Amino acid sequence: DQMTLAKGPFYSIWIALLFWIGVPLGLGVQLAYAGACALFTRACQPALRSGAALFAIYALLLWNPMSFEAPTMGRVIRQQIYTPLGIVIFAGLVALHCRSHEKFRRQLPWALALGLAWGCFWLTREESIWLAPSVMLLAGAAVFWAFRLSRRHGRALLGSLAVAALCATVPLLLVSWQNYRPYRWFGTVDVSSREVKDAYGAM
Repeated sequence: DQMTLAKGPFYSIWIALLFWIGVPLGLGVQLAYAGACALFTRACQPALRSGAALFAIYALLLWNPMSFEAPTMGRVIRQQIYTPLGIVIFAGLVALHCRSHEKFRRQLPWALALGLAWGCFWLTREESIWLAPSVMLLAGAAVFWAFRLSRRHGRALLGSLAVAALCATVPLLLVSWQNYRPYRWFGTVDVSSREVKDAYGAM
């Protein structure tokens, strides 16, 4: 019906995945958040050699009151996975910037994490475009500093960002294809369809 494609599907996929592996939803959400905080801390490691500073960053992120604020986060709501995905995106960008002097194969895991998190982030809520300016700014800064090191480093970082873009596209294409099979519409949510945009434009 009209509600089938009203919202992004990733949170539903996340709930199904946790059920499949036998992890309670509340625990799975907190593990995802703690893991995202750890990944961000790891991303900062080349820039911060102090173990105490890294632990402080991790503790600050982990004990952010927003992450266990009961009126919102205590409900079954998409923000529970939206926040960890956002942190992973920034972790990937920070990691690539801090590792712009390293070879492509050392950057590759971070590019994969960045791309997959961005694709899943885009499939979680419909207004994810708000993150795009920050992503472009950080990616542009990373490329700028990589090329300042050398052309070889710049090309390696561009390659990593290309891999990230490809990985971000894969979840969107898979969901769009799954929607096309029964509904004959290639897209993720109705909000992005031409018909809905035309209806908004006519109002």
